[in-house]
Amino acid sequence: MKKLLALTLVLGLSLSLGACTREVEKIVEVEKEVEVEVEVEVEVPVDVVEPEGTVRVGNTSFNGQFFDGWGNSSYDNNIRKLVFGNGGLLCIGEDAKYHANFMVESYEDNGMEFIFHLKQGIQYSTGEEFTADDVIYTYAFYMDVEALTAVGSSTSLPEYLESVEKIDEYTVKFNLKERIYTTLGTVFTYYIISEDQIEEFRPADITPQQHVYDSLLSQPVGMGPYKLEQYAEGQFVKLTWNPYYKGNYAGDVPSIRNVVVRVVSDVTDIDELLTNNIDILAGIVDEDKIDAAKDSAGHTFNNYDRHGYGHITFHNDFDVTKYKEVRKAIAYATDRRAFIADFLGSYGRPVQGPYSTNFSMVTPEFEASLINYQADADKVAEVLEAEGWAKGDDGIYAKNGEKLIINVACGTKSWKDSFALIWEGSVEEYGIQFNVHHIDFAVLLDHYYGFSTYGTDVSERKYHAFALATSFNGPDFDGYANWHSDKVYDFGAQASNNSSRFEDAQADEYLMNMRQATTYEVYEENYQAWVTLMNDNMPLIPMYSNDYHDLYSSKLENLNTGPIWGWADGIVKATLND
Repeated sequence: MKKLLALTLVLGLSLSLGACTREVEKIVEVEKEVEVEVEVEVEVPVDVVEPEGTVRVGNTSFNGQFFDGWGNSSYDNNIRKLVFGNGGLLCIGEDAKYHANFMVESYEDNGMEFIFHLKQGIQYSTGEEFTADDVIYTYAFYMDVEALTAVGSSTSLPEYLESVEKIDEYTVKFNLKERIYTTLGTVFTYYIISEDQIEEFRPADITPQQHVYDSLLSQPVGMGPYKLEQYAEGQFVKLTWNPYYKGNYAGDVPSIRNVVVRVVSDVTDIDELLTNNIDILAGIVDEDKIDAAKDSAGHTFNNYDRHGYGHITFHNDFDVTKYKEVRKAIAYATDRRAFIADFLGSYGRPVQGPYSTNFSMVTPEFEASLINYQADADKVAEVLEAEGWAKGDDGIYAKNGEKLIINVACGTKSWKDSFALIWEGSVEEYGIQFNVHHIDFAVLLDHYYGFSTYGTDVSERKYHAFALATSFNGPDFDGYANWHSDKVYDFGAQASNNSSRFEDAQADEYLMNMRQATTYEVYEENYQAWVTLMNDNMPLIPMYSNDYHDLYSSKLENLNTGPIWGWADGIVKATLND
């Protein structure tokens, strides 16, 4: 076993991020070194005990998009958590429940109206005081559809939020336009940005959104446990303790002074850990790497069921993959168990839809009711020939001049190698030709979302399918922002939140029923109906779920992690014993 799955997407659960997130990744040119240093002199409050020590975290990549709205990389989101503080006015706690975040004294849920009472004395890492004005500014920023669209972002907030009002310096009222099942996560988990930071040097002739996009994406200022000290593109992010941080929702404050998140190769990352060049290597799925860390006396681990899944996502509006029978045939031509054995070893299993096994809606009985696609040449022939496809002289299925030649984009060599293994001889066995391409991950995402912000030429569509993984970050699921037909945008004009570009009226109805559910039973019923429809239509092939291992040095104690509570959440409570 040699594989590491290190490339994941974060979908906002309750779509707290996905509802507004421009899911376009920045292209990192490894030969170009860019450093951003943020130096801020602050006085340490006299009643604060200063933390000590440095923890080094291994990371596959960064895109430098440390504000919500322009990137959907889990690696960038870890930096956001450290800078802004795990969530917005509400956060998801270690118990996977919603809590008033550290800047909120209390809040009132009055149905279509929420009132937040803010704590006094909360400060940004610059020393600037946090007030209701920052909340008003944040929501105005993320509700401005025109300004966000102009810089390649998007937002769904105006669909369910009517207005945000300042009652006084420490009280804010939200008036909902629509109450949905996942309102808490969808509306109230936006990171609260700093009005002072954005407005201080903003040119008068550009919008705040344009200013952030042009100048501040890699220089966030927040109220969280750490402040960004240095960002070297393609190399590392150095963060240092924010002395003004009063503690997370549970009152935990850092005892570790510095966190350095460093880019490491997926070929050498385990060696970096075992030789103590890094202290944390999170989200590892490779059997050999996991076992090596388990055998090391100086290292320990946390393991848990991944809150997400790996998948091959089709562009459902492109070339031959727009046909349902072709997508199903590809699923029957894909030996998922062989892929898992090569890619993950003993730490993975197949799943049958776009879900997390941690969701309460995904019961064993429900999973058993879904189609379990297994490699079967007879089933490939059955689904294709029923729709008029026939093999040509070259052995490849064709119909009306269209041939089943499928171009698959992979962001790592590990993905490519495993797919090349299971699809070897696919023309002879299945009548389908697979061309598997290993390309830069950022370039892959530009093609995947159908929009280029950083120079990728997406004018010519090349790829039918994309090898990726999705991680959820909350206990509920709102698929509207990432799966509804309304979220498919013109290719090349704007990045589609519905990145599979799958459009189906019945699926849309289930998604809307989930949003409008007033009881868990109605929500669960429509969720399961939606997953069943996806399982039949195959807009993506769910390849696996897996047992995540967070590997780390034994000198770290109290580093609690789990399906929803990642290392960037747990580091605040962790201690370092050198």
